[in-house]
Amino acid sequence: SPGDKTPGRYTVIDQGDTIRIDAFHSTSDAQATFVLDYEVKGAAKAWDDTGEFYWKFIGDRWDHSVGNVHIGVEFPGSINESDLKVWAHGPLTGVVSKSGSRMNLDVADLPAYTFVEARALFPREALSHATPTPGARLESALAEEADLANTANATRRAAKTQLLLSGI
Repeated sequence: SPGDKTPGRYTVIDQGDTIRIDAFHSTSDAQATFVLDYEVKGAAKAWDDTGEFYWKFIGDRWDHSVGNVHIGVEFPGSINESDLKVWAHGPLTGVVSKSGSRMNLDVADLPAYTFVEARALFPREALSHATPTPGARLESALAEEADLANTANATRRAAKTQLLLSGI
């Protein structure tokens, strides 16, 4: 039932543009690990010139900080690592990597109200059963990611300069 907050239970609520998952536990003054393992059909788009996966895993409405976050995304086995381009958005301390047809995102000490999302581009042919999404996407996605990377790098440089000026 929606009001059942028994430890070990969880609720999944479709809120239209987001899915809210509440997991209930009775952990107090101790570490706990929560694993959410799910499959989303139709999350990737088959554009005319590329396949694209763009997903917000953690929204910016979480009112609690989270310890270490590890997110793994497994793409169809037909995707080679060299054909997979991956990016992550969120805290500048996060790390995105790829191995084979898998993308990994890791963030240590995720603060409250901080989102984590990822984008991946790969050959459209890997989505042979997907409903086509008309239009080209590759060039605009690469341009968006270049702009985001430039902004993040400028922020990192400014933070490093601030630390040097304050003597830390």
